[in-house]
Amino acid sequence: MIIKPSAFIEIDSYQYKNTYLKLCPSKKGKKQEDVIFKTMGDLFVYSCVLGFLIDKTIEIDKTESVIRWQVITPESQARLIALAVSKKGNIDCLKEPDKLKLELEIRSNGGMHIINDKIVNEDIDYNSFEGLMAELLSRIK
Repeated sequence: MIIKPSAFIEIDSYQYKNTYLKLCPSKKGKKQEDVIFKTMGDLFVYSCVLGFLIDKTIEIDKTESVIRWQVITPESQARLIALAVSKKGNIDCLKEPDKLKLELEIRSNGGMHIINDKIVNEDIDYNSFEGLMAELLSRIK
């Protein structure tokens, strides 16, 4: 295990209030049946992958600690770590779990800004994950 399972994933406070609570179920937000992403961890994974795909990182100003690393499935953890290793071009990032976690957090924040700008702020009507992804991908090309 590279990143401690109990470690909190730091997410940007603005993104938490304006994106996570709109696209994920929560006590303060929407119900499970009214959202595309079933967990905040799922949205973190997607936004992180998007951040890697478009090579976008954004530092996090003010953070919220609402997701633990352990809620990310082992398969998704492995994929995110593989993306980080691939981006760095070596396995050195595996030796420093805190720096690896930070890299994933700022990649996710980069992807989250795209999601927020292209989807949430424009209040696009979407009914499925596939529809959301198709709309998002068409807007970032």
